[in-house]
Amino acid sequence: MCSALEHALPDGVVTGRSCVDPPRSDIGDGPWDRFAAWLHRFFQYVSTKRPVVLGLLAHTDTSNAVFQTRNRMLAAGEPLFAAARDANEITGDLTLDQILDLVVAIAKISGSPEYRQPILDATLDGLRTDSSGRP
Repeated sequence: MCSALEHALPDGVVTGRSCVDPPRSDIGDGPWDRFAAWLHRFFQYVSTKRPVVLGLLAHTDTSNAVFQTRNRMLAAGEPLFAAARDANEITGDLTLDQILDLVVAIAKISGSPEYRQPILDATLDGLRTDSSGRP
C-alpha cells in the first residue's frame, strides 16, 4: 500500500513497521530479554499511534487498510513469545494476544510516558517466571 498518508507520516507510525521488523541482536542474551524488548517497542508504537489514529478517523473509518496491523503484530511477536515460553521464562497463563491487549491498555492510561513506563515494567516483570532469574 502506498499512499500520500504513508509518505506524510514517520516510518512505522501507520503500518507498524517498527514492531514487525526483526528484533535487534544487541537487546539481551535470552528469549525473555528479546521478547520484553519487542513488547517495549510495541508499547512505544501504540503510544505514538493513538493521536494519529484519532486524526485519521476524521477522514476515514476503521475498514481502511491502514488500520489492519494486528495480525502482523501477532505474527511478528509469536516467535519471540514462543521462545520465551519454551525457555520457561514466561508464565503460561496468557496468550500473546492477551499480552498485547494488556500493553495497549497501559498505553491508553492518561499521563506522561514517565508515568506509564513503570506500570509497563511492573506488568512485564509479573509475566516472568521464577526460573528466569527474577528475584
